[in-house]
Amino acid sequence: EEEEEKDKEEDEKEKEDEKEYEEDEDAEEEEEEEAEEEKDDTHVESEYESNRLN
Repeated sequence: EEEEEKDKEEDEKEKEDEKEYEEDEDAEEEEEEEAEEEKDDTHVESEYESNRLN
């Protein structure tokens, strides 16, 4: 019976760890996407600036 309890606790801990890992990955992906969007924005702005100057 004690062993069953231990197994249960370990399973729950593994699930929590997995969930946290997935959340971290999601956060990383979001940051990368935001960085890409910012890069695009600055590219568009600089293009606009150079067109305006010509």
